[in-house]
Amino acid sequence: MSYDRRQDLEKENTGGSAIMVSFGSALECRCKSNNWELEDGDGVEYELWVCQDCKEEARVPIEITRYFEEAERKPTTTLGDLKFLNGSNEALMFGKLLLEGDGHYDGSDEDLLPWSFSLEDVTRDDGIIMVMLLHAAWHGTAENVISYAELDANDDKTGYTYIVEYKDGFIYQIEITTNMSVWSIEKIGRCA
Repeated sequence: MSYDRRQDLEKENTGGSAIMVSFGSALECRCKSNNWELEDGDGVEYELWVCQDCKEEARVPIEITRYFEEAERKPTTTLGDLKFLNGSNEALMFGKLLLEGDGHYDGSDEDLLPWSFSLEDVTRDDGIIMVMLLHAAWHGTAENVISYAELDANDDKTGYTYIVEYKDGFIYQIEITTNMSVWSIEKIGRCA
């Protein structure tokens, strides 16, 4: 069935409102349900499709045909992603608060985590946030944690670095500024 005919059928089935389509293997979402709904687009250059189950977004360039292989994808972060990293119950609750709140943490609870950051600051490209990694680095619950203060030529602190071997089998470098905000999280290796 051609795309246009499928789209017409979907319009009929939904009363002309939302267009929900499965594109098969041409565009698969992370949850594999492929329950795509057209959310936005100019009808000429691009369309924004959103999976209604996992909320993954795909910005699809169009002309006469859709080029799904060129789609700009924005993965979402879910509580399931947090559980995948096997964080502590405290870290999972903390992550859930960030996901359900405004996405900012000011570092005010030093027992929980003294570093300030936004959810955007600690989200990797694949959508899995590193809250559990930060929590494990601070509380020393990762496999191995090495921390040190960086010094300038006058032996003044310029920041803090944590090297963390985490449960997912990778080694991360966490950079913290002197005012206790997360500067960067970088995957630097794989455990041997």
